[in-house]
Amino acid sequence: MQLRNGHTARLKYEYLQALYRYQEVHAFRVNDKEVQGQLVGVGEDGKLAVEIAQELHYFAFKEIEYVI
Repeated sequence: MQLRNGHTARLKYEYLQALYRYQEVHAFRVNDKEVQGQLVGVGEDGKLAVEIAQELHYFAFKEIEYVI
């Protein structure tokens, strides 16, 4: 219902707040290499936006994983 009413900004905000480890620096695995990064958002195409070594990278499903 909120999408039909044009409340996309609120939905995006709520979605981001619910993301696991959002805006926290943690270990991730990318291409079998462990890196430190910060999940900073989600692109319009649904890819995760992660800052690694002061550069913004976008990852599709299964291209990045958390190291727990």
